[in-house]
Amino acid sequence: MKLVLEIADSSYQTVLNFVSLLPENQCRILPEETASENLSELKKDKTFDKLITQRVLPENSKLMVAMTIRSHLPEKLTKNLKPKNELNLGYDININKKLSNYTQFVEITAIGGVFIQFKGLNQVGISTGSLELPSYSEDVAEQVDSLNFAFTRLSEKYEPWRKAHTGNVYERIFYQEKNDRWYPLDVMRYSISAKDDQHQFVMIARKEAMKGLSI
Repeated sequence: MKLVLEIADSSYQTVLNFVSLLPENQCRILPEETASENLSELKKDKTFDKLITQRVLPENSKLMVAMTIRSHLPEKLTKNLKPKNELNLGYDININKKLSNYTQFVEITAIGGVFIQFKGLNQVGISTGSLELPSYSEDVAEQVDSLNFAFTRLSEKYEPWRKAHTGNVYERIFYQEKNDRWYPLDVMRYSISAKDDQHQFVMIARKEAMKGLSI
């Protein structure tokens, strides 16, 4: 079976990074004209656009949500805040430029884990099951069913100054890698072009997803 990789990036390192995710000794680089023919044949397969979901992080994984704290908040909310200097952030990807001096983090729990989705040769996105938000005083912890809703509910409480409580969850929600550093979910989405082996969760998931492709 032949798969085709189209690379927008001209870096040969990107090609090598992708090849490293495939089973050893089972892939090779083909001439462009041959690759085009193989891709046309591949897209005719009925299973090509099958959506594949692969677990990336285990059940009850902790995620950290970046909140911009610009106003005084009651103690029942501030007890859940963690200053950004207390997190081991992955500064190698320039995270600091996207976080303001007012940024603090709130921890949430991905009860069912975190999943990455593939369709054809492309990654579709990241999904979760239920997410548990922190409890406030004696209240029962709230559960929501999506990353977007989790961000909205937290923003309503921690960012009351905002007119709209929406945001880019791939930039504002962080996960912890095996190197103990915290990265935005955006890194998880695009770690296939990472120049090192730090993002092991995603690399393992991609290997497993590739094995599951019925094409």
